[in-house]
Formats: sequence, C-alpha cells, structure tokens
Amino acid sequence: MIAKNFKRVIYLDLNNKQKENYNFHRLASLLATFGFNCLWLNDDVKGADLLALSKEGDVYKVQLKGRISFDKKYIGKEIYIACPIDDGYYIYFHDEALELFVDRFNNTKSWMDRGSYSTNTKYGYMEKYFLNEESEYATFHSTLLS
Repeated sequence: MIAKNFKRVIYLDLNNKQKENYNFHRLASLLATFGFNCLWLNDDVKGADLLALSKEGDVYKVQLKGRISFDKKYIGKEIYIACPIDDGYYIYFHDEALELFVDRFNNTKSWMDRGSYSTNTKYGYMEKYFLNEESEYATFHSTLLS
C-alpha cells in the first residue's frame, strides 16, 4: 500500500463551500469538548446551518458565518451566529448581540438596502461570546434562557 500525505490547508485558499465545511467541523469539534453533538443541516432550516445538541437535551439553531454578521431575516428566529475569530469562535444569540451593534450600522447602506451587516472588527463587548479550547465553559447567551 502506498501512503499519501496531506498538507494542512490554507483557509484563504479554500472556496466558500470548503470554508463552510471547514468551519462546521472545527466548531463541532470545539463544542464536542463541552458535550455537544452537532448536526449539519443540508438546507437551512429556519435560518440554521446546524443544530447544536447539548448532552442535557438543549437544542440550539446555529448559522455559520465567516465574520460577525447581522441580518433582518434572522430577527425573531431564535438563532445563534457562530463565526471564527483568532483561535476560536464567537457564538452569539443574534437578537441579543444585535442590540449591542445596531446603533453602529442602522444607517448604513448595507443595513437599509439589503437588511444585513457584517464586520471583521473585534469589539471588546463581544468577548463574552468567545469560545476556544482554553474556555472553561461554553455559554449560549440569550434573553430566552432567562
């Protein structure tokens, strides 16, 4: 048998579908360390790309994005956004985080014309949504959980 070697991929060299697959598997692996099982959905279900199921039976609808993103179509859908940042992910309840950001972009052409806004900028108040291998807890923030 002949061995075949594979080099680590360069994320920026991947196409959009490959990036989505890559991000799903990295996120699913990270959440698995906190007892989650992640299920990929072949078609968006109420805006979700995946379901994150906790070992206690909680189910979270998650939309994968390449960066911090907001969209009017997600408002009221009880959806979480997960986006890679540095060595981990921001995982935030869309409507809750929207309250933190909306004053920054509600008058932008993107938000007014397309109903969406995204940014690569890191904001200090997003830290509570950050999760990586060093995190002690995975926290799904939401006013729904109150």
